[in-house]
Amino acid sequence: MDLSKKFLYVNTATDATQDEARTYPASGLKAVYEHDATTIRLHLQNNIAVDSDLFVITITSGEARTFMKELVNEINYGKQAFINIGDNNLNDSISSVVDFGTDITITEAS
Repeated sequence: MDLSKKFLYVNTATDATQDEARTYPASGLKAVYEHDATTIRLHLQNNIAVDSDLFVITITSGEARTFMKELVNEINYGKQAFINIGDNNLNDSISSVVDFGTDITITEAS
């Protein structure tokens, strides 16, 4: 598996635009962790800055492990090079536990 050939996609825009869409090489995934029972924090390396971009994703309560497992399995074993972590506009994700009742947010690296 060559992580430089897989890309992670996140769109925080809630309207029909793709103005806030971002794509990162899968090798740029720095950390995924449970912040609380309904929140995942995901750090993706921003090659323009020193730090990583932080995405906050709301999930079904208690399903952090499911989210992490689905993401890792898609990166490691999925056939698609384009992996949709979450798209606010389309309410779409590779994970079955993302809750789009709360928008995905980003804090950009500085």
